[in-house]
Amino acid sequence: MDSLTVGRVTVTLPTLNEPGLYLSNVTSLDSARGIVQDFHYADADLRDLDLSDTSLITGRIGGLRADRVLLAKVRLESVEFDVCDLSLIAELDVTFGDTLNQRR
Repeated sequence: MDSLTVGRVTVTLPTLNEPGLYLSNVTSLDSARGIVQDFHYADADLRDLDLSDTSLITGRIGGLRADRVLLAKVRLESVEFDVCDLSLIAELDVTFGDTLNQRR
């Protein structure tokens, strides 16, 4: 797996082009169960992106534009953000899965 290092933080990049992996198109990142998995969320222009108590697992978010972002108790695991504009991040309480490693 490829990784990216910025300062003392190393992120393992998701591998979303694996054979047999199918990402379902979704129109929302909200779920009654609190889990969105194996998903592709694309081309949304939002005034507010407001997520709480949600796990996003194995997916791609592309072409997302949000004027205001509030993420509270959100877990990201193997999620790729591609060409996204998240203008104002009002709150950020995010847990990363196994893909975030901090060097000491």
